[in-house]
This record gives sequence, C-alpha cells and structure tokens, in this order.
Amino acid sequence: MAFPRTDDSTQSRALAARAFSIATLLALILVALPAAAVRPDPPEISPEKVVSSFYELCIKERVTGLPTDDQFESMREMLSDDILGLLADARMEQAEFARENPDEKPPWIEGDLFSSLFEGPTSFTVGAAVIEGDRATLTVSFADDGTDDGKPFEWKDDVLLIIDVNNEWKIDDIEYRGTWDFASRGRLSEALGSNQPE
Repeated sequence: MAFPRTDDSTQSRALAARAFSIATLLALILVALPAAAVRPDPPEISPEKVVSSFYELCIKERVTGLPTDDQFESMREMLSDDILGLLADARMEQAEFARENPDEKPPWIEGDLFSSLFEGPTSFTVGAAVIEGDRATLTVSFADDGTDDGKPFEWKDDVLLIIDVNNEWKIDDIEYRGTWDFASRGRLSEALGSNQPE
C-alpha cells in the first residue's frame, strides 16, 4: 500500500510557523516578567494620610512664615525634594537678608505659606485623592475659627503629591484657591521663588 508523499516545502513552512509562534510567545513572556517584577506595590501610607499629618503639624506648631529649624525637620519626611529645596533656599535668603538689613522685615517672616489665608487654618478636612500614575491631587477644606464675628471663615486649596524614589507619597506643591482680597495666589512653589530679595 502506498502512502501519500508529504511535500518537503509544506512541512518546512509548518515547522517554521510553529517555531515563530513559540519564539513570539517566549518573547512576550520575557518582556512581561521584568515589568511585573519591577512594578512596586502601592505606597504604604496614602496621600490623604500624608496631607492630614502635614496640616496637623502646621496647626499644632502654629507654623507661620518659613518653618523654624525644628518645624523644618518635622515636616521633611512629608515633602518632596523640590519643595524641600525651595524652602531651604528661602531660609538661607531670609537669613542673609536679615544679616544685611537688620532694620527691615525679611521676606517670608510671617503669614501662612501652606494655605491661601494669611492667618492660616485652625481646622481642616482632607478630600479623597485623585490618583494618576505617580501623582495625586486632593482638595483640602479649611476653616479659621478665630474670626471677629465668631463665624468660621472657610476655603479650599489643592495639594499636589508625587511618589518619590522610595515609593512614598510626598507633598510636591500647593495650589492656592482663595478668591478674596489679599488671598495667596498661584502655588507654593511660585511664592517661594517670587519673593526672594533683590
């Protein structure tokens, strides 16, 4: 009995197609494995907790103007490298100005830098964070209970955070949203840069 002869070229094409499929599958696996291996877990501390801890510190310590040495150290772990750098530069500029102009008020000496209101808040409520990749934005509702008429003055500001190299949320900027006369405008990063002495 004669068996049908298999065409060598057909068999070769089938083997090549199978080999290509296997190679493609292996390549996909090899690409996916490193990506899965380096993807970090979400930060242990949420952006909401970081912001809450920061403003609890600000209110407890009654931070006004640039933070003192002790305040600066206490808030260091909650702030990004960029904001820490701006604060450190401003502190040096302030000290230099005070040395050179002993009879003048140096910049950043008073007023709340971390919210729209000069007097700062006496209480706050942190909203839910909107997270996009390694960045987050959340709105903080503030109140100042120390008004003359006894009615709390309320406003909102936005806090911007990033995930740093240690996979931790850090406050990277604050967007002032106050709309009243003499409210702080723009962002914290701009305020720290724009008020530098001549």
